[in-house]
Amino acid sequence: RAAGIPAWVKNVGVSGDTTQNALGRIDAAVAEKPDIVLVVLGANDQFRAVPGGTVESNLRAAVQRFQASGARVIIGAVKFPLFYKIETKSDGYDDIYARIAQATNSALMPDFLAGVAGSAALNLPDRIHPTAEGYRIIVETSVLPAIQDAVGR
Repeated sequence: RAAGIPAWVKNVGVSGDTTQNALGRIDAAVAEKPDIVLVVLGANDQFRAVPGGTVESNLRAAVQRFQASGARVIIGAVKFPLFYKIETKSDGYDDIYARIAQATNSALMPDFLAGVAGSAALNLPDRIHPTAEGYRIIVETSVLPAIQDAVGR
């Protein structure tokens, strides 16, 4: 609202969800009839070593369901900080988001956690989830510009 966008924001994310979990709950989110949807999924899949192809299929299905309802979709790519040594990182995770964005004509935030990931001061002790200040930075530097662009379309 401070940026001049008359918005109502609802977070329907569930901590610990995988793309499969989220896909199973998508009808409830679609029923809300959102104009713009920010899809940020995949980190928990990476932690659980879900194959990249499965993650890509689930994410693509989620994006397409939202688009079929008329929502504009912004995809937030989740890149792991270097201190996480996850075998599946080489499973094409970094390219999944860009491929889906291109194939579905969705907006892409290439690094949702830019400037926050890996910072002890901006993350909870688990070093994964941002603090309130971390989220403030994410909203100001990544989310708000992406939403302003989507509203401008």
